[in-house]
Amino acid sequence: MSLSTEQKRNSTAQVPHAQRRVIVCAGTGCAASGSYDVFKALEDQIRAAGLSVTTEFRPEQNGHDLRLNHSGCQGFCQMGPLVTVLPEDILYTKVKVADVPEIVSQTLANRQILERLLYVDPTTKRRCKGVEEIPFYQRQQRSVLSDCGTIDPECIEEYLHRGGYVAARKAMTVLTPEQICQEVSKSGLRGRGGGGFPTGRKWEAARGQQSAKKYVAA
Repeated sequence: MSLSTEQKRNSTAQVPHAQRRVIVCAGTGCAASGSYDVFKALEDQIRAAGLSVTTEFRPEQNGHDLRLNHSGCQGFCQMGPLVTVLPEDILYTKVKVADVPEIVSQTLANRQILERLLYVDPTTKRRCKGVEEIPFYQRQQRSVLSDCGTIDPECIEEYLHRGGYVAARKAMTVLTPEQICQEVSKSGLRGRGGGGFPTGRKWEAARGQQSAKKYVAA
């Protein structure tokens, strides 16, 4: 079962190693627009403001005011660099280094929203506070990528803490090859090469071959 965006952000915000989180997208589009410079400026400005910040994932550590971390690509590349503040669920778009002092002084220190950095829906002209209000995200239901946008993609410890590799561990230690193929078939997973061939059928065909070497063309 996958979490909704709201459930995901709430559960992430409640991880005890930091009271609040600031997440900077490090996807290719955002990185090309300067997100790494924004990240460094945020870290420097947060420390200069007298707030305690960590960039590491430590579940046992809860003495910091903030955790600052990168995320994987959030898909909203044309609006990058993206900066998310949790648990308030604020998403700032097209953030520049020059915006960082105000983000720290107003949003992080005084919990004020900077309206000028919010996404503006071109149809309704309404400013959207966060992911839940943005049509681009409202049309999506992420399952495998449900944690993208919150966890640090280069931190395996955080992934494990959020339940990463549980299914892989079950497949390797509990399920039989037949059961694995059945699960993949029930999932409805298909190829995207044009024919939409069911992945479960492909795996089952490979499993049934009586050979030490087996090949799946992908």
